[in-house]
Amino acid sequence: MAFSICSASYLAFSYDVVPITGRRRLLPVSERYEMKLGAAIYKELLKELGGFIYPKYHPIYKRVEYVGTKLARVSGLQHFHWEFHVVESNIPNCFVIPGGKVFLFTGLLRYLDNNDSLAAVLGHEIGHVLARHGAEKQAFSILTRFIYPLFSIIFNIDPLLLTGTTKLLLELPFSRRCEKEADHIGMILMARACFDPFAAIRMWEKLQALQKNLQEPMTYISTHPSPDDRANQARSWLKEAYQERAVYCS
Repeated sequence: MAFSICSASYLAFSYDVVPITGRRRLLPVSERYEMKLGAAIYKELLKELGGFIYPKYHPIYKRVEYVGTKLARVSGLQHFHWEFHVVESNIPNCFVIPGGKVFLFTGLLRYLDNNDSLAAVLGHEIGHVLARHGAEKQAFSILTRFIYPLFSIIFNIDPLLLTGTTKLLLELPFSRRCEKEADHIGMILMARACFDPFAAIRMWEKLQALQKNLQEPMTYISTHPSPDDRANQARSWLKEAYQERAVYCS
């Protein structure tokens, strides 16, 4: 139960503002620890996925690397060693590791029929890095691991019930907020990189249509907002995105 000194050793509370969205927060995980964790995860992923990663001479990799590099250049994180990996898999997924390591699965790539839609996905992942969502989620995880047993003892609540309730009321909304924020940041980045931000709306509408007949979890018990919600949110940022595009691409 104890919140170990080891776990607490990298908690260094600092006041922070998320770029582009302006959200204010306390971020109690050092960037050094975040990079160290990201490097360890990256090493393991390369071992696990190495046989399925496209080589750098492959045309599909070159397309992803071209779009990703353009986005990274306008992110303010040019000092990161960005790596973009295309993974052969039917799973429609894309994720990023702290430090700028992006993994895009061909199961999602097949639905990205132009560079603008590809920029919408990669911009979202770069948005996670720019907002340091990895550090924020790590801090959230540490705090909840401490809070669960403490509250269970103080209020005599069944640990399993407390864990399920906290997940529903805190963890899932927190995760969805991070996803929406990465959507917002990504849309601005793709505009600054001179891609068409309207492609983000088209992409979410397309994914919504593809998933219409699939049985999916309701939005409020999902880690991600529904594609329909994300398309509507993207519409609300469209004016801002085109203003940014006019400045950066004139």
